[in-house]
Amino acid sequence: KAWENMRSFVEQILRRAEQERIVLTFENNPRIFRMINSTDETARLLRELPSPFLQATVDIGHFSVIREPATEIRKLAGRVIHAHITDNDGTADTNEALGTGVSPIVECLQELHTAGIDQAARQLGFEPVGVVEINSPEKLSLRSVDRILDRSLEYLHRIASDYLEGI
Repeated sequence: KAWENMRSFVEQILRRAEQERIVLTFENNPRIFRMINSTDETARLLRELPSPFLQATVDIGHFSVIREPATEIRKLAGRVIHAHITDNDGTADTNEALGTGVSPIVECLQELHTAGIDQAARQLGFEPVGVVEINSPEKLSLRSVDRILDRSLEYLHRIASDYLEGI
């Protein structure tokens, strides 16, 4: 019943988005009280509402928390247009500095590339964009955010410079 209620709600929003020519994107969420917790559920909603105005966002850090391998991204091929590049210790979605946790960042970036994230975004008229999400367990300040961001970008350059443009 909860799934049908959520699906109906998304369908109503999607109809309006289609009228306004707005593309909606959503991501699964590792918090248990959310409706879409897995890649299978993401793929299911995309199958049930097969509109080009409904697409997926992949949050890499969620894969470690929900214990899914990066290969699950294959189920979303052609329907992912955005990515959140995040890291954590595998217990919570904390968005730590990239490369300091256990999230399968390299594997997910490879799978996203293979799944055609860039082409899917461009087909809808978007320039592909991935977002580095960061928080800090320490008190946030501009200095700590800058350090975390610098460390994260250095990590990305080291592991993925072949297919990440503009960072």
